[in-house]
Amino acid sequence: MSIMFIGQDLYRHMPRAAQRLCKQLYSSIPARLRRGRAFHHRLAQLELSQWWSRQQLDDWQNERLRALIHYAWEQVPYYREVMQERALTPANFESVADLPRLPLLTREIIHARRTDLLARAFPASRRATVITSGTTGERLSIEVDRREEFLFGGPFEWRFYGWGGYRPGDRCAVLRANYLVGQGESICEINPIQNKVYFSIHRIERRRIDDYARELARHRPRFINAYPTVLCDLIGLLRDADRPAPIRPRAVFTIAEVLSESARRMIEDYFGCPVFDWYGMEERVAVATDCEHHTGHHQIMEYGVTELIPDPAWPDPGGCAIVATSLTNLAMPLIRYATGDMAMPLAGDCPCGRAFPRMKILGGRQRQSLLDRHGQLLSTMIRLEDVTPHLRQYQYVQTEPGHVTLRATTSPQWGPSDEQLLRRALAQYLGSRLDFDIKIVESIPRTAGGKAPLVLSRVGGQIVPAEALAQSDAD
Repeated sequence: MSIMFIGQDLYRHMPRAAQRLCKQLYSSIPARLRRGRAFHHRLAQLELSQWWSRQQLDDWQNERLRALIHYAWEQVPYYREVMQERALTPANFESVADLPRLPLLTREIIHARRTDLLARAFPASRRATVITSGTTGERLSIEVDRREEFLFGGPFEWRFYGWGGYRPGDRCAVLRANYLVGQGESICEINPIQNKVYFSIHRIERRRIDDYARELARHRPRFINAYPTVLCDLIGLLRDADRPAPIRPRAVFTIAEVLSESARRMIEDYFGCPVFDWYGMEERVAVATDCEHHTGHHQIMEYGVTELIPDPAWPDPGGCAIVATSLTNLAMPLIRYATGDMAMPLAGDCPCGRAFPRMKILGGRQRQSLLDRHGQLLSTMIRLEDVTPHLRQYQYVQTEPGHVTLRATTSPQWGPSDEQLLRRALAQYLGSRLDFDIKIVESIPRTAGGKAPLVLSRVGGQIVPAEALAQSDAD
């Protein structure tokens, strides 16, 4: 077991001053020793498997899936019950094509049958609890194999970052909610272990924008890892202040939110570098990543099985529900988990030469849709940012069917003509299906997890974080 894995619980309960001291001491240990032999062995395997043929990937995935089904039959009461109800045994599952014999696993089932989804013989001491953000509903508690969480999750991230040119030890600026800096007015903090500069995403405001520009220039990170909406907020304020890019990173890595084409263009134009996007989720069932050719997200087959199931209720043609099966978590196997996200399969091969199937991420079926006056879903994929250059960010807030409020942030150049253009575009797109109003705000409120969802809704079974709806009520 690696040095990093030992003592994590002790570290989490230390005072911040003690944590900083530990980081300084820990950073003096060579990276290979910190991560451990098993970690680097996994990474080396992944560096090879990314170049396997599609047949090799299919064979490997089917072998792992058969082993998982056998394990679930023997160890997980819920799956044995489900298979017995359908007169199935592990012998009925030869490949991914047989997975539809099992029903979908929903969040509601996980809430109701959580104990029955735990592997009986899996040691409780090796389990770790992961709490999902709750963006699409009530928070979900998932048990994971804490050793695999480190050994298997980390190498996938390292391989992905390598696609963008990152190498361990390169300095990286991080703007994500799970990295918080110290108290007071500080906007950033250095982690010497990973050579990362963590920036607060909660202090990005007009009065502090010079501080962010100065700290970025001082630390000179070669890479940025951020939520796309956070980085677009920062870029917008820097542009308002007539600030050119304070750094020229080699690449930007985005995560946790749907990366729109307009956000990609904004980031690439400002920093003058490519953007690489990571699609994943707290449930640890699927990963899809953007490669150096940016032709869609590659489904990472060594991590899990991704099924794309056509959804006729999706407003736009080609939309498929993402259903995923984890191949790495034996503590609480999730088989055919309905993620609530949508994608569109992409045909053909990628010029990068990797044989992974590709897809275009569309967002969440609920998170990206509105409910019209007839109870039908309406897509929000209209590109309002193309209507006027002075519209910065926006968010739909819906509290009743047939009506929506567009909450928008704008640049200082925004004027009556811009609002007229925006109203005309909305009226043309929404037609008679939805009434709307527009509210110009200083900023888009974020959830406790630091995200800025495109749609906040409490109709049609959708639930959003309480603090976000409280803000919408205040507006």
